[in-house]
Amino acid sequence: MVETARLTDNTRKYLECLDKVAQPLIREGVYESEEEFLRDNVRQLARRHIAAWEEVVLGFEQKYISWEKFSDALLNVATPEQEDAWMEWESARMFLASWQKLLKELG
Repeated sequence: MVETARLTDNTRKYLECLDKVAQPLIREGVYESEEEFLRDNVRQLARRHIAAWEEVVLGFEQKYISWEKFSDALLNVATPEQEDAWMEWESARMFLASWQKLLKELG
């Protein structure tokens, strides 16, 4: 386990909890190391977030048109509701891209 002498109490508790969860899986051969355990679990988390954000983006695409056409159509003539939809859609696109980038970086 990681040396925890200089860590904060919260960090120490987090590492102890993580070790408690990972070690049985490592002992049983499900994972070879703590790093593999963490990487796999973060990948799974990223995939769940990607699926959720893809669903949000798809909902906007089905309700409206493509992102580009919707954005172009709103230039200088958007209603408050359309502006809200644009902002929500843009946020969903950004979150989706962030999770996709993370998943790619994890390999």
